[in-house]
Amino acid sequence: MITQAFSSGEELRRYCREQGITIAEAMQRREEHLSEMSREEIRAEMYKNLVVMRESVYKGLSEKVESVSGLSGGEAAMLFKYGKYSPFSGTNACRAAAAAMAVVEVNASMGCIVAAPTAGASGILPGVLIESARERGWSDEQLVDALFTAGAIGLLFAENATISGADGGCQAELRRWQRRRLSKPAEARPCRRLTQRQWRSKMSLALYAIRSRVSWNAPVSNEMLWALSMR
Repeated sequence: MITQAFSSGEELRRYCREQGITIAEAMQRREEHLSEMSREEIRAEMYKNLVVMRESVYKGLSEKVESVSGLSGGEAAMLFKYGKYSPFSGTNACRAAAAAMAVVEVNASMGCIVAAPTAGASGILPGVLIESARERGWSDEQLVDALFTAGAIGLLFAENATISGADGGCQAELRRWQRRRLSKPAEARPCRRLTQRQWRSKMSLALYAIRSRVSWNAPVSNEMLWALSMR
């Protein structure tokens, strides 16, 4: 029987199926099991992350934040305003990208962010989540669940591939969080959830993208890729 301490996509899939639970619930049970903290304490810690993410988005979009060198800052607010003029990618995508940029600008100005998993990739997750919540009216409870889903997906990457820019380049950081942000809206939106097969397919695509960018000595095994891309 698969326990809460899953470390592969196949184990997570089987655990969710056996227990009849979501990925977010599986991740919370894993944290309870390994940390010996109560569910309330774990969710409170995750809520703190959400608060910092939201504040960094709003700060970057509403204030003139500049990097220490003065070379960057203000572009996020400009892009957000541009979203009103029917950009080719669509208003929502444009504003999500602007929100992501806002977090990176706050980081460059020595502000407080949540490294997700690094400072360089820290804007992708809050950018998509905060803007999706604004557009669709998601509650903080739904967003906290979404962050637990993100944690589960990220855990599998950290356990089986790499999140290090030094090992895998920008793809290792950004692809991972692009896959995670794809799973979050599906988890938070009640009317349409990704099936286990669908989210594993998205993860496997990201892992293949990382594999194509790193050396053959990188810690990404064919067995792991196969396990995650199984249908």
